[in-house]
Amino acid sequence: RAEIPVFEGFGDSNLAWEPDMVVVGKVCSKDHEEVLAAQARGYELESFPSALGKLLLPERRPLVVSGTHGKTTTSTLVAWLLQASQAEPSWLIGGVPENLPRASHLGKGKGIVLEGDEYDTAFFDKQPKFLHYRPNTCILTSVEFDHADIYRDLDHVKESFRKLMGILPTDGLLVVRGDDEGAAEVATLAGCEVWRYGPGQAWDGRIEGVDTATGTMQFTVLRDGRALGTFSSCMVGEHNLYNQVAAAAAATRSGVTPEQLATGFA
Repeated sequence: RAEIPVFEGFGDSNLAWEPDMVVVGKVCSKDHEEVLAAQARGYELESFPSALGKLLLPERRPLVVSGTHGKTTTSTLVAWLLQASQAEPSWLIGGVPENLPRASHLGKGKGIVLEGDEYDTAFFDKQPKFLHYRPNTCILTSVEFDHADIYRDLDHVKESFRKLMGILPTDGLLVVRGDDEGAAEVATLAGCEVWRYGPGQAWDGRIEGVDTATGTMQFTVLRDGRALGTFSSCMVGEHNLYNQVAAAAAATRSGVTPEQLATGFA
C-alpha cells in the first residue's frame, strides 16, 4: 500500500542499493544470512524499537501503554480517544484495531501512542522494547509472571518494569492500576506524578448498566470520588471498565475534555 519495494528471499544482493540503516527483526538470529551480509558490509544493526526511538520519538510526546495484560486494548482506546478529540495523534498498536484504519499511523500532532511490550527486542538487544520508547506518559496495567521463555520468575519480570519506572521523566505521568500488587510495587520507583486507577483508587469506575439488546455498557468514570463523566461503550465487563478508566485518565492528561471523551466513547 505504501509502495515500498519488497525483496523475496534473503541475501547480500538485497543490500546492494546501500540503505542508510539495517533494521533487524526479533525473528532473526545472529547467524541469519542477511544479518551476516549486513555486518560484512559494515552496517551497524538496529532493532525496530531503537530505530523508532531515534528517528521518530524525539520530536513527539510518547504515551506508552505497558503491563502484562490489557496493552493492546488500552492502546487502541487511548489512540481512538485522542483521534476523536481532533488531537491528530500517531500510534503503533500490536494488534488489529477494529475502529482505526490500521495498527500504525503517523499523525500531525505531537502525541504518539505506543503499545509498550516487555518482551526483548533483538538478538543483540535483549532489553524490553518499551525501554526505547521514551515515555512522557505511561499506563501500567499489571505486572504478573509471563513470557517464561525469557523471564526466570516474577521478580525478573518486575526488574524490567523497574527499569521502565527509571526512565520516566520528572515532569511525566504514570497511570497505574493501584490494586494490582505487582504494578503498585514497581510504581513506587517512579520519580514523576502518579495517578492510581482501579477499585477504590483516585481514578475509579462504576458500571451503571448493560444494555443486552445493543451489547453496550453505561459507566461512570470517577476522579477523587466525583464523576468526571458518564459514557457508553461497546466494551463490557470489569476488565474493560478499568481499561477505559485508564484510557480516560491518560487522555485527560493529554488535554481531552469530558465532552470529547463522551464523543469518543459514543
